[in-house]
Amino acid sequence: MNFYECLGVSRNASPVEMDAAFSSWHSQFARNREAGSEVDLAAAKQVCEAYRVLADPQHRRNYDELLIWVQSPALDPAISDEQFHAWLQPGKSVAAGLTALRSAELEEARRFRRIATASLERAITSRQSWVGITCWTLTWLSGVAILAVAWLSLHRIFELTFKLHR
Repeated sequence: MNFYECLGVSRNASPVEMDAAFSSWHSQFARNREAGSEVDLAAAKQVCEAYRVLADPQHRRNYDELLIWVQSPALDPAISDEQFHAWLQPGKSVAAGLTALRSAELEEARRFRRIATASLERAITSRQSWVGITCWTLTWLSGVAILAVAWLSLHRIFELTFKLHR
């Protein structure tokens, strides 16, 4: 079963429609648990995984392209059984647990981007790295080339002016 079928939405569903579908599922799930009805935890976990992937635009694009769950190296692989069972405890909510997990994943992705950006910036501005040396050399050479072209242009202009006034 694909994630769209799992959530009960079409492939072109908007984020609002997905949120509404998950919210509807969650309220029904919570009512059934409170009433003491037997609930299929494997199916519930699958719905949570589907919402987790489809609610994130980047993961949704990956999923649409590949039509499978793409494990991102920056994120934990999946919702563990321990996590999911912790969300089922009294006073806890599956939706709240999933929201906290998504927030933690987004923060981790931001942290990785900040680290990568800072490392690249240091490499470019450092005169001790090959990247830094290359950038500084190219900057210096382009400056010299601009000055040389300007000097040659001025020299030609003065030569032509001198020849015309003779």
